[in-house]
Amino acid sequence: MFEIELKASLTNRKEVEEKISQFAEYLGKTEKSDVYWTQSRVGHPQKVRLREETDKPLRVNYKKKEIRSGQIEVNDEYEFTIGAGSDKKEAAKEKLSFETFLSSAGFSPSMVKHKDTKRWNFEDTLIEVSYVDKLGDFIEIEILSETADTERTIEAHKKLLRTLEKAGVPEENIETRYYSELLEKV
Repeated sequence: MFEIELKASLTNRKEVEEKISQFAEYLGKTEKSDVYWTQSRVGHPQKVRLREETDKPLRVNYKKKEIRSGQIEVNDEYEFTIGAGSDKKEAAKEKLSFETFLSSAGFSPSMVKHKDTKRWNFEDTLIEVSYVDKLGDFIEIEILSETADTERTIEAHKKLLRTLEKAGVPEENIETRYYSELLEKV
């Protein structure tokens, strides 16, 4: 599955949330805590993300990332859960086992990211407005796609930009750097 998305910094989060609420279905709040594990033995660093999110099992994620058209992120994403269906004690054991596996494979924790997020659904897009610790407020707009061919990416890009405009966020606020790049500079 491919994520086609863009993100932009916000100067007035409350105003943007009010505008989004006028055209999109509110899905609720969530907190996301990510620990990035990096392994550098194989040429360029490989990163795996472990995400703990409110009321969800631990998710393990690997993305092949790419910026297209200078503005939008296209990610070939691979993800699975750990601890789904387990009680909290068993889920914690499974998490520890996976972290031990990562460590044995040469990975080590390299970065932590925390987001407090409000989510909306608009047609086939997910809109998230988040406070990212150490970085501030952002809007992320995402479309999931089975393909990332040029035609689908161009179509999605146009829809992402229309949604951004509808939310009242200027295009010049688009941030093309990944959060991990931004956090490395803090």
